[in-house]
Amino acid sequence: MYTKFVCIGNTPFSRIFMDEPLQLKMGAMEEAASSLLSHAVKTFQHEQGCAFFILSVASDVPQAEDLANGMRDILFRRLEEFTSTLSLSSSDELQHAFETFLHVLNEELAISAREQVWDASPSSWDVHALIGLAFDRSLCFSGMGELTALFLHKLPNDRYHVFNLFRGIQTEQGIPSWDKPFAVVLNGELHPGDVFCASNRPLQQEVSPEELHHILTALPAQGAAAQVRHALSPEADTVVLVLQVRASHPSSPPSPPRTSAESSLRQLTSTQAKTDRILSDPLPGFPLSFLRGVFQTVRGHGRASSSWRGSWLPALRRVIQTLSRIGVSLFTVLTHTVRHARHTPWQETKEQVADRAHALRRSVSRTFLRLPLLSRYLLLAAVVGIIALSASIGALSRSHGRQAIQSAFEEAVHGVEEERDRASGALIYQDETQARTSVQEAMRLLGEVAAPSPDVQPRLDALRRELEGMLDQMRHVVQIPQPSLLADASVVGNGFVPQAIASLPSGIFLFGNDRSAYRLDPQAKLLRRVEGAGETGGAVKEAFSQGTAAYVLDDRPGVSSLLADDPVRVQSASLTLPVGDAATWRDLYAYGDRLYALQAGGEGQTSQVFRFQSRGGADFGAPAAWIRTRQTDLSDAVSLSVDGTVFILKGDGRIVRFTAGTESVWTQGAVEPPLASATDLWTDADSRFLYLLDPAEQRLVVFEKETGAFVVQYRSDAFVGLTDLVVDEASRSVYLLAGPKLYRIDATHLAAP
Repeated sequence: MYTKFVCIGNTPFSRIFMDEPLQLKMGAMEEAASSLLSHAVKTFQHEQGCAFFILSVASDVPQAEDLANGMRDILFRRLEEFTSTLSLSSSDELQHAFETFLHVLNEELAISAREQVWDASPSSWDVHALIGLAFDRSLCFSGMGELTALFLHKLPNDRYHVFNLFRGIQTEQGIPSWDKPFAVVLNGELHPGDVFCASNRPLQQEVSPEELHHILTALPAQGAAAQVRHALSPEADTVVLVLQVRASHPSSPPSPPRTSAESSLRQLTSTQAKTDRILSDPLPGFPLSFLRGVFQTVRGHGRASSSWRGSWLPALRRVIQTLSRIGVSLFTVLTHTVRHARHTPWQETKEQVADRAHALRRSVSRTFLRLPLLSRYLLLAAVVGIIALSASIGALSRSHGRQAIQSAFEEAVHGVEEERDRASGALIYQDETQARTSVQEAMRLLGEVAAPSPDVQPRLDALRRELEGMLDQMRHVVQIPQPSLLADASVVGNGFVPQAIASLPSGIFLFGNDRSAYRLDPQAKLLRRVEGAGETGGAVKEAFSQGTAAYVLDDRPGVSSLLADDPVRVQSASLTLPVGDAATWRDLYAYGDRLYALQAGGEGQTSQVFRFQSRGGADFGAPAAWIRTRQTDLSDAVSLSVDGTVFILKGDGRIVRFTAGTESVWTQGAVEPPLASATDLWTDADSRFLYLLDPAEQRLVVFEKETGAFVVQYRSDAFVGLTDLVVDEASRSVYLLAGPKLYRIDATHLAAP
């Protein structure tokens, strides 16, 4: 059984002070994706203040629904009682009143957990909750679990600084328990224009920063809540709460800001120590209590009886004298031992130390036995007290050491999170330069953070993934964790290693180093051998398809053609390549009734593109050198594509454009990380884009063909050994050959038909 409960509630309260009040406008929206869910929504609004809570319970335990209903009833009842009886003379009393309310709420939740057998911790029940209070110019709230609590602070220049406040609760609270489920309180000031938004959904991941910022700041509270819900996926339960701060008299001149965004955030977290004192149980101090009890007992006996005073004072004096003698004896033994050790062999010194220690032990024993019984007890009590005090001091020192390490860790992580939030705010205003600087600084700071224990390593890993995600967003990287695997040529055997790929109306074809060809069976995800493909031609180097034919460059050097008839026919094209080393022939491309072949300049040769005119079918005429003038060295050219103009790809990733045989100006957009290697280039006359393979970075890079602007890069750890690609923009599909494996990915940069 799967049970999930989501509810939201808010209630108003009155206030009786404030010369120029603020208006607090609240909107709430709740929607369930399943009819199996129970819901309770209660909404009140008052311009002088409001209280609110969000509760989300998701668990596969049958008792989860009872837990959700019990918590809902407690939160509703306690919040209504609290707001109906609340009376404040100043906003400074808000924090204390809220902490007192949480203390009572925590006690009732703890009792209910014991009575209703909520044995596991709230995290085991997958409980997420937030409860808060907005009054006058202050906001207090607490929570547990994983929710979203965004605070948009309006700056004087009408821009906003964005904070995810729930991260502060998660950082400080650790693992919640039913004894103190609401253990951390955040408090801060409110100013006109500020917006607080809470939800059970990860808003910053599901809604773009620009759209979310516009919705929360431009629409009224209720409309903003409804619009945020509309922007989210309808497949999951959703709760959205929006609190907007408005000035009551917009026409009056605004008062100077009382604090900056940074000081407001510091105020939100400044109550940590006080909250801990209120909500935490006092720790026992056994050693100090033990000693205090001993001395109070001795003092009480002394006051009760003068005869007792006459007996224990001399005994105490003897104890002090005995301890003094023991100290002097120990000092003497150590002094003589060190003095003799300088001039005496080690064996002799060791024997002397043993003798002196034995003599000291006998002396101490005789002295102790000569003491009266009361003196012995006092001496033993003193020794036990000293040992207990030493142990307590040692434990306290270690505890302070751990706290210092944890505090340093939290401070370092806080610095990383500040830079991350600064980058997030910059992205909202599309200031990629500032965002990039902040993310890089956050990554640097994160690299310097050492995890004090293995328990916090997942937190650092999550922070690193979040920063990498922001960096990918700025670099226009689309990460593809698991691209669709269409076939694996390694299962074919027979030494088949695919070298090129072509797309024909009858399917996808792979050409190998053994002069063979295979057609993809998409249903079975297998490769079927094309009969007769290895009877003519040589080992395949490159391939390109046009219409119903695929032209294959082999190592003779020569060109073969494969016709997509039924059955598929393979024939040798009547095409004579100019004399030259086969290794210098890099690529070919069919455009119209012409075939273009790229030859990189080898020893004694000049780099050139040769054009072959078709004489009908697979018969081509004599080659003609197509490039007339150029400025760029093409000796490292690796691929070409033709759409009327010719694009030539160099091994370092640079693309050179030629028009009518002459090199033309074309500016290639910058990519991060920069291109350092490339193997293949693809476009056609109908495409607006150029597709480039970069095996070193395991990515496919896309540029606009006319402007050269960088568009997007698709990356995957599965892209090992990228060699060839084919793009089908009609179906928004890209086929990639990576080693022996054929993958397909979605071209998300293309608009849906």
